[in-house]
Amino acid sequence: NKSNQFLRTYLILKNKFRELARLPVTRFKKILLYLLKKLDDLDLHKKITKEILEFIDYYTDTSYKINSIIDKINPSLLLFTEDVVERDSNIWIKIAQKKGILSAILSSSTATVTEAAETYFNNPHYYFPTHLPLYLQIGLKIFIRKWCFNYRDRKFIRLPLKQLIAMDLLDLAPKQPWTINSGDSTLILVESQFSKDLLVKEGINRRRIKIIGSLKFDSMAPVLNDSTRYKQELYQKYNLNLTKKLILCAFPPNLPNRLSYDFQNYEDMTKKWISTLQLSDYNVLYSVHPSGFPDTANAIRSLDQIVVEEDIANLIPLCDVYLASVSSTIKWARACNKLVLDYDCFHFNYRTYEKDPAIIAVKSLNELKEWITRLNNQSVSKIHDQLNPSLHPNYWGIIDGRSLWRINNYIDCLIK
Repeated sequence: NKSNQFLRTYLILKNKFRELARLPVTRFKKILLYLLKKLDDLDLHKKITKEILEFIDYYTDTSYKINSIIDKINPSLLLFTEDVVERDSNIWIKIAQKKGILSAILSSSTATVTEAAETYFNNPHYYFPTHLPLYLQIGLKIFIRKWCFNYRDRKFIRLPLKQLIAMDLLDLAPKQPWTINSGDSTLILVESQFSKDLLVKEGINRRRIKIIGSLKFDSMAPVLNDSTRYKQELYQKYNLNLTKKLILCAFPPNLPNRLSYDFQNYEDMTKKWISTLQLSDYNVLYSVHPSGFPDTANAIRSLDQIVVEEDIANLIPLCDVYLASVSSTIKWARACNKLVLDYDCFHFNYRTYEKDPAIIAVKSLNELKEWITRLNNQSVSKIHDQLNPSLHPNYWGIIDGRSLWRINNYIDCLIK
């Protein structure tokens, strides 16, 4: 319709004006790239320039292939699940944008800038080169300032140095490399007000962010609306004790370099985690991370525990307590108004959910045992009331079965 066409025209013109405003910057980068290639002709500097030029060749070749694919299929719109700097998503977005093709990101992420720093904490390729002379460090910091981040007394860069220089010289980098979805997509479609607030806090323009819900929410809606019947069927299927409430445990994947002092290895973690939950007066069901099939699932079953293979999104509305480890599914549980134990067994120290007291930050195995004891002695509803969470479940996600309708509505606004 006319309103959609007007909006689309406005967004395309906005992108064109943004490109014009960046002309001085892009031309300056082209001059730097030209000087870099000239510098490569001098044998003295080949060691410095070789890897940068290899990355430039890689990104140039990638851009050529992407451009050819877009020309061939002539898409009406580009859709991505997330846009992160390690991938080539922003290259697709930038090339499509020049052809008048808009883009959107269907995001379910809760990632913050600290998540990447934690991921690469022990990887020297992501450290700022402090071994360089001070004057070079200062000059480099001016040029790559947006790529730098100080975290836990360590100086990081978002990509290996020569790779990020190549990406920046070709003007393919996102505006804020440390922030997920900070590239040039037209819109970012998020699950909830929580997700929007998180991105705004990370520096993304709130006008680009639209709340649409999630396709997962649409599958959860009928379960949540008829939870009594679905829960009865679940109890019958797994022969659970009808007099006991349910803990649903999203068992974490094996991250051998991140285990806390509570555990010797992943096998030890599995045994201690399960033995702790066996102290509870609850039914316990385990949902294993997809990377944990079949090994982790079999290990848990060998300890006489029940591992479910249903989609965890359809089980969350049926539990009374949700136990996970810094998982993005935690926000789904809060959208269903569930009490959450967030056991940081890998010591990521994320603070993503700290504003909600009903998401209980558990830092050690002993703390987990203490909470299991409390759950045995107090009802879930009483604990929930004592925690007094001020955030409405809708803040974490509106589960109304209309997410697909909202997604289609925004797609209609953006397509050719």
